[in-house]
Amino acid sequence: MTIISDEFEKSVNNPHDAAFKSAFKKILVAKRFFQTYFPEDIVKHINFDHLELGNKRMLHEL
Repeated sequence: MTIISDEFEKSVNNPHDAAFKSAFKKILVAKRFFQTYFPEDIVKHINFDHLELGNKRMLHEL
């Protein structure tokens, strides 16, 4: 799973987006968020040991 990088965060104009991107560039924050708020049916398919930063704008770009 790819998390947002610093390069992408710098290109954000919306304060809400910037806050999310700032938080999610911290792998532990993203991991805990996903584990807490994603449905268990999704969480069971995620290997949280392989999270990494990326600079894609949308999931479909991955």
